[in-house]
Amino acid sequence: MLITFRTIFFFTPAKILLFYPLLLFLGLALSNHAFDAESITDAVSMLKGGIPDGLQCVPLRWKGTKQKIPFFRRISKDGTLSKEEAILYATLRDNIGQQSLDLGSEEK
Repeated sequence: MLITFRTIFFFTPAKILLFYPLLLFLGLALSNHAFDAESITDAVSMLKGGIPDGLQCVPLRWKGTKQKIPFFRRISKDGTLSKEEAILYATLRDNIGQQSLDLGSEEK
């Protein structure tokens, strides 16, 4: 017997700084050379192509070697980015919260 569960996300207004996710993911993917297209080397090469005729979006494919690498990765004390170790969600949450405080969006 197969049981499936649906995940429902609720979005509520908050005064916490949320970075624009698309730009963040594109920037990280470009810096990691994660796209499986030799013509995509930087943001300019990605955006100048435009949306192909007959489509409503630009299809992007990840390199097979990059699919298992965590998107948000840990940074060691000496400042080097980990190749495979993901950042803890609590650390990411605290960093985003600190950015909101630095921006002046809310008071703690």
